[in-house]
Amino acid sequence: MTFGPHRSSVFMSRERLVMRSVHVWERPSERRIFTDVERSVKFLMRAWPQEFHGTAKHREALWQAELALKSDESSEFRIAFIVVATAAGILAPRDTSEAT
Repeated sequence: MTFGPHRSSVFMSRERLVMRSVHVWERPSERRIFTDVERSVKFLMRAWPQEFHGTAKHREALWQAELALKSDESSEFRIAFIVVATAAGILAPRDTSEAT
């Protein structure tokens, strides 16, 4: 199967920018684990708690995501994601059985 110029596969073909896992509560009893910048950004944009959407920390995390994707370095974004998740009250503890 060939893909013509009408299909943009740049985003889909690129490997995801990985990071050390961050755990958040998606719902009160449902934990979600993020291990890459792209999925974390989608969560920040689409599923972030409404009352914390657009705050300074939320905007900072989105800005750090943009920088991470441009530089292929995820550590600063991960820190910003943890900070904004803490501020929103959804940062979950890491599973103690997970390898570090």
